Amino acid sequence: MSIFKLCLGLTVAATLTMLSVPALTQTNSERWRALEELIAQQQERIEAQEELLDRMSRELSAIASQPAPEPIEIPQDLVRARGANVTASFYGQVNRALLFYDDGAQTDVRHVDNDGSSTRIGFKGSAKASNDIRIGTAIEVQFESNSTGDVDQLDNTATIGSNSFTERKLEVFIDSKALGKLSLGQGSTASDDSSHADLSGTDLVACSCVSDPAGGLGFVLSGARLPVDADANGNPDVRIKDAFDNLDGLSRDDRVRYDSPSLAGFKLHTSVIDGGEWDITASYGGAFGATEIEGKVGFANASGTQTFPERRVSASISALHSSGFNLTLAAGAGDEDESGREEVSFRYGKLGYRTEALAIGSSSFSIDYGEYADADVVGDEAGTLGFGLVQKVSDWGTEFYASYRRYDLDRPGTDFDDIDIALTGARIKF
Repeated sequence: MSIFKLCLGLTVAATLTMLSVPALTQTNSERWRALEELIAQQQERIEAQEELLDRMSRELSAIASQPAPEPIEIPQDLVRARGANVTASFYGQVNRALLFYDDGAQTDVRHVDNDGSSTRIGFKGSAKASNDIRIGTAIEVQFESNSTGDVDQLDNTATIGSNSFTERKLEVFIDSKALGKLSLGQGSTASDDSSHADLSGTDLVACSCVSDPAGGLGFVLSGARLPVDADANGNPDVRIKDAFDNLDGLSRDDRVRYDSPSLAGFKLHTSVIDGGEWDITASYGGAFGATEIEGKVGFANASGTQTFPERRVSASISALHSSGFNLTLAAGAGDEDESGREEVSFRYGKLGYRTEALAIGSSSFSIDYGEYADADVVGDEAGTLGFGLVQKVSDWGTEFYASYRRYDLDRPGTDFDDIDIALTGARIKF
């Protein structure tokens, strides 16, 4: 109250001072009447302010006396399932790397997505229909910016390849422990990965699909400055992925696929693909004493949509001993078609070592060698030697990797320079 009275006194004093100035048009009585009106107005304002402050004080006291609100519970599951028997989950990974290359004419570096295990996201869900039967679905798409399968020496822009979502899995399935699994839609065919059984721990950078780390790079003729003339799409005409084909089945496609139940570790897989292609594969997973074994052998008939190779057979086997040493072998061949083209073939071997010496996760090392014949042109003889290292950090869901590889292509009447590459990066899963 003393503050308001002080303000009132100052206001009155100021007003009296102003009124002391002679005025030509006002009498003394008029001046005093104006002064009284001004004092009354100031008093009303002060009383209104006092009332406002008193009301605000009461409201603050009421708020302070109320109990604290209950915390808001946020659902922990990002994806909510419909139905008591339904489960759903969201997953994905990002895989980025630096690709250093020397094609005999120039050296450079590219910022890439490792096509050996592309950046992707997915959703999957399933429902328990009975004690034995489960039905479900899977949606998985990939998104690669500067894929190692597309990056070349002629173009280093961010628009290389298909920098958009592309389908990997769009399927529904019915799974029975007693009867097997039936899948319908876009997904892996039965022969997919038949050349890719691998227990080494380095398949992220070193596997029979040796073109994955740098498939888009083109071979350069000795003495030239750029790769062999570009094709109609502006790509190098002779790329690494053209000359190194591991005949790894029919990849992913729209198909009906059946997987048998496991019998002593053995399974049969078969699929019929849109366009008339079909395949069949046998696989095994198990252990003999201290050695873990994984193997696959597949046959694919692609004559419904392809001219060469119309039929292909591929196989792979990998063995991991409890000591950490491991061995991986793969081979395949595609037969001659009606045009008389020669058979395409490959063979591949890898020696590796895995250790748990570091508490953060396993460390894997490998050296591999592969020969690939007639994949691009009759008479081609392509060879590769590589080294790989993968360090897993389990708590982070992360794998750091580094690799070196040399690609050599011999073609009758043509002299290509070798291509040396180094790939280093990280894959983070969630």
